[in-house]
Amino acid sequence: MSGRRWEVRRYVWCCLAAVCVGWGFQVGSLLVNSDGLPLRMCRLGSKQAEIAGISKVNNAGQIVVLDGDGFDGQFFYLLGADPLLRGDTIWRALGAPQLRARRIGLAWVGLTLGLGKDGRAGGMLLAQSLSLLALVVLLQCQAYRIGVPPFVCATIPLLLPILTSLEFVTAELLAGALVVGTLVAAAHKLPCTATVLAGLACLCKEICALVVVALIIEALFRRQWRRAVFFGFAVGPLVAWMVYLGGVLPVAPDPGDSLQNIGRPFVGAGSASLTDLSGLLGGIQPLRAAGSLVARGWYLAMALVALPMSIRRRPTAARILLGFSALVALVLSSGGPAFAYDNIFNFARQLFLLPLAAVAVLFLEWRSLARWEKIGLQIWLWAGAAVGLAWAVQQVLF
Repeated sequence: MSGRRWEVRRYVWCCLAAVCVGWGFQVGSLLVNSDGLPLRMCRLGSKQAEIAGISKVNNAGQIVVLDGDGFDGQFFYLLGADPLLRGDTIWRALGAPQLRARRIGLAWVGLTLGLGKDGRAGGMLLAQSLSLLALVVLLQCQAYRIGVPPFVCATIPLLLPILTSLEFVTAELLAGALVVGTLVAAAHKLPCTATVLAGLACLCKEICALVVVALIIEALFRRQWRRAVFFGFAVGPLVAWMVYLGGVLPVAPDPGDSLQNIGRPFVGAGSASLTDLSGLLGGIQPLRAAGSLVARGWYLAMALVALPMSIRRRPTAARILLGFSALVALVLSSGGPAFAYDNIFNFARQLFLLPLAAVAVLFLEWRSLARWEKIGLQIWLWAGAAVGLAWAVQQVLF
């Protein structure tokens, strides 16, 4: 076997192993924690199910609705029942319809993959699986192209925003895959593809508009004026959807809703960390407190390094996005109303762009990175994989 063919196989096998790790966690959680029931995996709560007129048991008599309020994945499932929100029932079950309804992307994809409303719960799980596959394959192809070690991709499915999205069936994995696809397309001089992918990402989570801003800033630095204007059209679908929601919802969407988890720099992280440290020393849920401290520290470590790193050389879209994501990490709040930094589930989702931007920098700019940047990013990713693995074991087995 030639050396080149052996090298290709190394990348392929590492890619398959990485995808299987993520899929294994998803299937394990589905079978162990949800008895193989996709709707229960979406964590539809009895309160929301009652408003939406959904039975607590399925046709086989299995309980598919949880007692209480459920979790965030349920809202994408509920949106799929009325994807244009023309009725007067679904929006009342959304809790905060002006905020949740604008994140329609995963609901539409789940509806499509589930071949209709009856299969949308399974379609949403399939959307998570395919998003992970697309993300890992895309990055591994890029890794082979520019010489990133093949085993680095093994960290990707174990990063917290990936695992939490697989576990709680939320939009971050789909949005993240689209964002990374956007950055790869832009780096390979495919502006049309990048614009389309960025537009779809914004429909999944509005914070993905940061990647559009990053693309525009890079184009302006390169004096590519027309391309900068062209990238601006990527936010068009989100703007059009919000205008539409303004006509069908009883209260029009308020863009400021997305900023309710923003506070003064370091205050949220410091306050939440002091609370966890107090709980750890006082023996109050010590494992939870320790896990939150370590995970929060992992995010903040990159945030502090990312700011100087993002401006060290001529700015690229990936570095600019990394800098913006670091700023978000520094100003994320704790306590009400968003309780962002208070537990792993919240801040792992809300800071999902930070690790994905770091991954994009590593895989897109490997040849131009300084030696300390290459080593530092890899160490940080492997540390994140260890944190994610510990969280995943606790989530499935305990």
